[in-house]
Amino acid sequence: MKKITKIALASMLLTTALSADSVRHFGITAMNSDVKMNSADKFTEYGVTFGATKYLDSNILLGVDTSVTFGNMDFSNGQTDSILMTGVAIDAKAGYSFFDRKVDLYATIGYAVQGFDNGETNGVGMGYGAGVQYNFAQHWAVAADYKKYDMDYEGLVDYDLNRVGVTVKYLF
Repeated sequence: MKKITKIALASMLLTTALSADSVRHFGITAMNSDVKMNSADKFTEYGVTFGATKYLDSNILLGVDTSVTFGNMDFSNGQTDSILMTGVAIDAKAGYSFFDRKVDLYATIGYAVQGFDNGETNGVGMGYGAGVQYNFAQHWAVAADYKKYDMDYEGLVDYDLNRVGVTVKYLF
């Protein structure tokens, strides 16, 4: 849990640093996640995001996003109960904005930490992804993205965390 707190604090500092000439956002996210580990199935995660995007004169965009998520992962083997997972991720993004900043295409790289319901174990990993955002009103946007993290569970198990998400964002 200490790692999650440190990542959240670092991401808030990074988004503050990007605030000059940028757009900040707060959003609500729903994700379909898939863990490639043992007999885990796909599961749904929900969360909140906060971030900032700086638009350069050349329509290139640079930004940072932070997300806090939670969800129940069920196992198809019937021997393991569902596990409550909470997580924090911080992602840097770079891309290009089209149509007078109405549509953004971007790639991401980032770091994620997952905590499991016993409160003592964590999975950590680096990841990458891509996404698109449609800024449909002055203060509103919707984004869809894919992210893949190569996770390590306390040095014992490596697993892939794949996420496909949709986020509704309030821009300020």
